[in-house]
Amino acid sequence: MNQPQPQRGDAAGVKVLVVGDVMLDHYRLAEATRISPEAPVPVLLNSCDEYRLGGAAAVAGMCVALGVETQLIGVVGLDRSGEILRELVERQQVKSLLLAAPSPRPTTVKERICGVASGRHRQQLVRIDTECSTSIPASMERAIIDLIRRIDPPDVILIADYAKGVLTDGVARACVESGRMTIVDPPRSEDWTKYHGVACIVPNRQEARGAGAEAIQYRCQSAAAIVKLDADGCELSWIDETCDVRQWQIAARPRAVHDVTGAGDNFLAALGCARAQVVSWPTAAALANLAAGLQVERHGCVPVTLMELGEEVDRENAGVNRSRAAKLRRVSA
Repeated sequence: MNQPQPQRGDAAGVKVLVVGDVMLDHYRLAEATRISPEAPVPVLLNSCDEYRLGGAAAVAGMCVALGVETQLIGVVGLDRSGEILRELVERQQVKSLLLAAPSPRPTTVKERICGVASGRHRQQLVRIDTECSTSIPASMERAIIDLIRRIDPPDVILIADYAKGVLTDGVARACVESGRMTIVDPPRSEDWTKYHGVACIVPNRQEARGAGAEAIQYRCQSAAAIVKLDADGCELSWIDETCDVRQWQIAARPRAVHDVTGAGDNFLAALGCARAQVVSWPTAAALANLAAGLQVERHGCVPVTLMELGEEVDRENAGVNRSRAAKLRRVSA
């Protein structure tokens, strides 16, 4: 069976709501000058700081980069990291509905210490996480559920669940039962009961624990399920217009992988934006595959723009057409 060919779309007027665990990605970059005489570790000189959106906030920023009006619901702490995250969200033109958690709950931060040698690519040496993964208070849960029910109905709800405590059973069910198409990137867990009946669930290979897309679709009673398989692309199972369950393996072309950070976020964003434009599941998954592929070729969590994805679609389709033409030439010869 032929691979689905991704196509360009028109995102004008499309609205997406992202709900989940927002994070701040903090990069501390420095030149690696020598090995320390105190221990076999590099000495880093004159560090500088970079801040980027992470987690559900990254998904929201990626949706905006794909030309879609985006709202974000999440929780930050009453700290400097929360202020920086709010500033970044505003700068990337995401409509923020971030709630402030009472102390001592901090903003989730992933701090990466990276060394650079002789102008080469940065190398992550260590990551330091600051987080609280307990469930948010009942009062915050009620406030988030109320927001989900009150805002202008989006075309799609995207759930980015990193098991940091925001996606309680109540919040998850409010999204699934909202009447809007809901797509979830789930955490690594043996129990996804709270996502029963979701439109689509998108685990990666580790989160799927060896299960195929069809089995996960059946377990979650979803319209579709996609298992992300890294360099092997993704596996899709969906219910088509005739109410039959169909499966498709979508290949990924070889990439020069620099950093896998954000690949899953870009997959979710591209999939959701495509489905919000009523693109079929196979074509939406193919687009998401391309977006994730572009992400791993860059360092850190950097949104793939609509123009970049469009150019990648053109390259992909040109490659498919060249391949088909070569096959026809071989047959005719």
